[in-house]
Amino acid sequence: MIDTHIHLSSTNYYTNPEKVINSLQEHNVKCVINVATDINTSQTAIALSQKFQGLSYATVGIHPEEINSDINSQTIEKLKNLLTEKSVVAVGEVGLDKTYIKDLPEKQFTERFNWQKNWLDVQVKLANAHNLPIILHSRETTEDMLEQIKGFGSNVKFVWHCFTENLETSKKVINYGGYISFTGIITYKSASDLGSVIKYIPSDRYMIETDGPFLTPEPLRKQGVKLNMPWNIYYIAEKIADVRGESVENVIKQTTLNAYTFFKI
Repeated sequence: MIDTHIHLSSTNYYTNPEKVINSLQEHNVKCVINVATDINTSQTAIALSQKFQGLSYATVGIHPEEINSDINSQTIEKLKNLLTEKSVVAVGEVGLDKTYIKDLPEKQFTERFNWQKNWLDVQVKLANAHNLPIILHSRETTEDMLEQIKGFGSNVKFVWHCFTENLETSKKVINYGGYISFTGIITYKSASDLGSVIKYIPSDRYMIETDGPFLTPEPLRKQGVKLNMPWNIYYIAEKIADVRGESVENVIKQTTLNAYTFFKI
């Protein structure tokens, strides 16, 4: 199994990320993709990947929630430098998010959302320049994100992480050449509509992730488990297997292969 999206650099949650990484193999997890959200977590992800080669891989990127200004050359230079590190396998987590700005006055909202689009554009270009795939974040921005994806170009490989959209959107993502990644949300009763997406998705175009420390899957969530660990992706694979009428072993084998292919690891 491969956890393709976890925030081990969020040390407010994972107080000992090295212990988590050292525990991967005993839980049958081959490796994790440690996803960054800003410059600091990008640097931490790289440091961990250098120490635990083959077990932890890094991404570099600025999450939309971390964007408080328009693009600036100083930050771009920092991103460029970080992207030269061999352990970096993707640009991310990048994207669009209206959730935390939607209550702002209209003028301020428009300005902040335009900043997000500008940052997404520049980070997509950086990914393309370094021949790296992109991990996309989209929250309350479905149509905006689809419009942005149209402009990516055929050379850009991307995954829509934590996918909770409808079947029509999933078809568009696949038609644009993208991948879809499922989290523990698919185990929740409130997400039963995602069953049609799980059944539809081509076997070579989806992955699984915890998005840890968040989104602990059932039945662990009901048991009060707060901190989502990499090995909990088994429950996600189990749910997908049930919906698709496949064995868990087949889902794990396929998603592991897909992760190797997507991230070139």
